[in-house]
Formats: sequence, C-alpha cells, structure tokens
Amino acid sequence: MKLSSLYSNKSGIFPPLRFNEGLNVILAEIRDPANLNKDTHNLGKTTLAHLIDFCLLKKRDRKFFLFKHEKLFRDFVFFLELRLGANRFVTIRRAVKEASKISLYYSTESHADTSDEPENEWAHWRVPFDKAKEILEGQLGFSVATQWPYRKPLGYALRLQDDFQDVFQLGKFRGKHKDWKPFLAEFLGLDGRLVQEAYDLAAEAENVDRSIAELAPQLVGLADSPDRFEGVILLRANEVQDLERRLSNFDFKLPDEELSQELVNRIEAKVAGYNERRYHLKMSLQSIDETLGETIRFDLDGVEQVFADAQVYFGEQIKRDYNDLLSFLKSISEERAEHLQQERTDIFQELEQIESQLAALNNERVNALATLREAKSLAKYREYSKRLIELKATLAILERQRDQMNHLAELRQQLVDITQKRTEVVHDVRENIGKSTLPGNRYRDIRLDFGSVVRAVLDRPAVLSCTLNREGNIEFQAEILDETGTATSADDGHTYRKLLCVAFDLAVFVTYLNESFIHFVFHDGVFESLDDRKKRCLLKEMRRLCSEGLQQIITVIDSDLPVDEHGHRVKFAESEIVRLLHDQGDGGRLFRIPAW
Repeated sequence: MKLSSLYSNKSGIFPPLRFNEGLNVILAEIRDPANLNKDTHNLGKTTLAHLIDFCLLKKRDRKFFLFKHEKLFRDFVFFLELRLGANRFVTIRRAVKEASKISLYYSTESHADTSDEPENEWAHWRVPFDKAKEILEGQLGFSVATQWPYRKPLGYALRLQDDFQDVFQLGKFRGKHKDWKPFLAEFLGLDGRLVQEAYDLAAEAENVDRSIAELAPQLVGLADSPDRFEGVILLRANEVQDLERRLSNFDFKLPDEELSQELVNRIEAKVAGYNERRYHLKMSLQSIDETLGETIRFDLDGVEQVFADAQVYFGEQIKRDYNDLLSFLKSISEERAEHLQQERTDIFQELEQIESQLAALNNERVNALATLREAKSLAKYREYSKRLIELKATLAILERQRDQMNHLAELRQQLVDITQKRTEVVHDVRENIGKSTLPGNRYRDIRLDFGSVVRAVLDRPAVLSCTLNREGNIEFQAEILDETGTATSADDGHTYRKLLCVAFDLAVFVTYLNESFIHFVFHDGVFESLDDRKKRCLLKEMRRLCSEGLQQIITVIDSDLPVDEHGHRVKFAESEIVRLLHDQGDGGRLFRIPAW
C-alpha cells in the first residue's frame, strides 16, 4: 500500500496533492525573516499527516482539527487514493459533515479526481464507519500482523513529532503495554500471539490474585481446618432437621378471639354460682316435695277415748269445733299445696335454665382450657420457630462460608495453573526470540537493516534487542554501541533518539516490501535538530531505500535543509517536492485560508 493522491471537493482551498513512488517532500519556506526563530510556523506540515490519518479512517475525535473547527471545515469532502498494486487502486471518500459515512471507489488505474463520479460508480457508497473499516481491511489484504487491524501499524508509518520520544512506544500508544507490545513483537518478526498470551495470562493471574486477596481475610481461621468446619455444618443441619420434624407435629385450631387465664377464671366463677343456686333450688324442691307428700290427719275417736279415760266430758260442741278446724286446716293445706306446686314448677324451670347455662359455660370452659393448652403449645411453637430461623440463618452463613472456602481453594488452584501456564508461555517467548535471530527470519533482517541505517547516518553500530524482565514481560531496546560493542548513552539525547526512531521505521517497512503491507512512511520534521553531516547521510540513506521501493513522505523547513561541504544548502529536485508551503500570505498554507 502506497499513497497515490489526496484532494478535496474544494480544490481552490486545498489543491490536489499527488505523491511520488519514492521520496515526497513537503517543503516549508520561511520567507519572512521575523519567523526564522519560531519553533512552529503553522503552515500545515503536520496537519497533512493528520489529514492522511483521517482519510485512513481514524476515529472521530472532537479535539481533531477538522471537528474542533467544524464550522470552518464542515463542507469539506476529502479523497485519498491508495495504490495497492500494479493495477489496483482504491479511493476513500470521507466528508467532515458525515464522517461516519464512508465511500470506496475501486479502479485499475489512478484517477485524478473522483469527486464528480456519480453514486452508482462507487463500489460502496456512504457505508457505516465500522463496516467501511472491515471492507477496507479486506481490500488491503495485509499479510503481516494479520491478527491486528490495519490501523495498528499505521502508527509507525505516520510518525509525528510526539512519536519521536520513544522508538517503540508511540505517542498514540500511551496505554498499557499489553495494548501495543504484542503487536510490536509481531511487527518485528516475533510471535506476537505468544507475547499476547503472556500478557493475558498475567492479567488473568492478577485478577485471580486480587480476588484471593479480597476473599481470604473473610475466612481467616476457617480455611485452616475444612473438615472441622464441615463437621460444624453437619451438626447445624441435623439440628435444623430435628426442629423441622418437631414443628411438623403441631396442629393448631386457634379461635378468632383472644383468650386468657382471666377469662377461664370468670367462667369458673359463673359455673360455681350457678351450681350453688342449683343446689339451693334442689334443696327447696326436696322440701316442697316432702311438704306436698304430707296429709292432715286428726283421729277424733282417739281424742274421745282420751277424754273418756280422763273422765272428761267430750261434748258435741267440741266435736263440732274440731270438725270446723279440720275443714279450715284442709282448706289451708289445699291453698299451700297449690302455692308449693307453682313454686315447684318455677324451680324446675329455673333449674332447666341453670342446666342450660352450665352446659354452655362448661363448653366455653372446655374450649378456653383447650385454647390455653394450645396457647402454651403456640408459645412452644414460636420458640421452636425462632430457634429454627436462627439455626437456618447460621447454617446459611456456614454454607456460604463453605462455598467461599471452596471458591478460595479453586482460585488458589487456578492461580497455580495460570502461573504454571504463563511460565511455559514465557519460556516459549524466550525460545522464539532466540530462534528469530537465525538466518531467514524477519527479526534478524530488521535488526540488520536497522544497524545498517544507523551506521550509514552516525557511523556507529546500533542494535535492536528483546529481553524479558523479571515479570517475564518482553522489553524492546534500541541502543547505539561503541566500537567494543558496549551500549552508550548517546541514544538518551533527543537527536539520537529521533534518528533511532527513523532508522527503526525504515528498517521495518523495508523488510516488508515484498509483503502485502504498508510501503510508505511519513516522518514529520525529520531534519530538525540534526547536524548537517547527519542530515546529508540520512537523506542519502532515504533515497537509497526509496530506490528499493519504499515510499517516503517527509516535512522539512528550508532552514533545516542540510548544508554541503561548500556551505551550500542541499536542494530537492522539483519532482520530489509535492507541496511547497511558505509564510507569505494564506496561499502558502496547506489550506489556503487564514490560520485557525
């Protein structure tokens, strides 16, 4: 993949830019002497790299210049044509206003302008962003680092000023090492999947270890004797079963109203009163019956005999008086008998009522006593129920702790297994590094090309290397050596570190020129801070690599151009300068509008 052209629907503001197969220079001329000492000139050198990145489907970011100044750029539509092979071109269309809708145009030859092509001529029109990335990925068909998306290696192909701080960790890769080191290992020709697996296992072990650290303090003293703990659970479970069995034997028929011992006592008092009344009534009835059974008898002949024996005269008048008395007594007796009979009848009625009341009270008393007995059982039931709830709660806690203990044991075993597995993977990574230094391996070729570029520019040996740190994670190093092969601190300075970054990018992408991969590199401000001899050597090395097929895009300020041995600034061929910028008016900017 190489860059073919970049243009927009507003050619008057952003003129078309066509790229060479080899060296492409974005040259900025500082024509106003007042700008010579400025660190940045705001002409658009770096902006071009951002624009290429945008067209290669960089995610939308509100801080990105096109969206940060959306009112200024909202009507722009950009087109980036890529050369994928001898007769394969794909043009990516992306509008600022609809940045998530992507269109793709395929052709067998380069097109100067597809902005006026009708919709039906496009292979894919206004495709959703993620789908467009999948389609473009398929069209690019990279044969290198295939398990990573195509945008991953673009970071090294588009190296900006912020990316010269570290050879390997780009400004775009400020995240965790596991997010970029496995890819870098693959990029260098190692087995990136092994490195990825090592990081994944380390992360997994860390998560498990964190879980153990959270769980273990909750089970202090319990995990020491799991069998004893299991015995305690067994006892509690048996107690629960026993209480449940007892409770299942209770049968309650509780009345609606609330009963108490006081109510039973009141019933007993009423029963006693009725019994006493019944006793008195029965005694009265007995007396009445005895009275009613008596008859008035008077033996007149006997009286006469008594009188005769006493030689007392018992005259007729006396007889008549006695007869009258008898008649009077008889009438009185009859009246009393009638009254007693009525009283007897009333007593019987009252006794019936008393018997009925006693029967009702007796039933009430029986029910009350039964309820009291049931109430005592209920109290027992409640006591058992409360105890059962407590036991079940305790048993649930114990069982949960047992589950946690089992889980803790599983976690510890899991940690052992993960650690063992990671040890094996780390061993495989170490072996892979060793085998990759043998002839015919990409890692070896990249290291040789890297050393060759550095030697050509600095006349010093340099080496790329990989080591494993104490945690078993891979570390990458790029070092400048002295003639004895000892690493020096020269690469600690910004100038040498920048050269190492450039040498690394050139070495990697040159190695993959015969692969279906990225065949261009963009270096922003590549000559800044270098001395003239190094600039000349670097430019010579760049042209050599361009002749081998590597497309290079560099941005340069004319004041940074190298000076030859005669004090003259080295000039680029007109064919190499694809865009000339200057500081005299808006026409010298990348976008021919006032600075934003």
